Amino acid sequence: MPRITPQPWKKIECVLLLLGFSLDRQRSSHRVYRKAGCSRSIVLPQYREISVVLIQSILTSVDLDRDEFLQLLDEC
Repeated sequence: MPRITPQPWKKIECVLLLLGFSLDRQRSSHRVYRKAGCSRSIVLPQYREISVVLIQSILTSVDLDRDEFLQLLDEC
């Protein structure tokens, strides 16, 4: 089973956009994404690499499992 590894922020953004999220606002280096019907906003920093811990937190917030995430990541 493949592991989740740190990813560039643009790849995580691509996954969020594929899931139907849209950019709501940006403040400094943090971008906030929202989706209708989702109770929480997703805050994505524009760091060179997003840590595994933050990726797992985002996956929990959007109710996405690891395999689905990796499949969407391959599409980006």
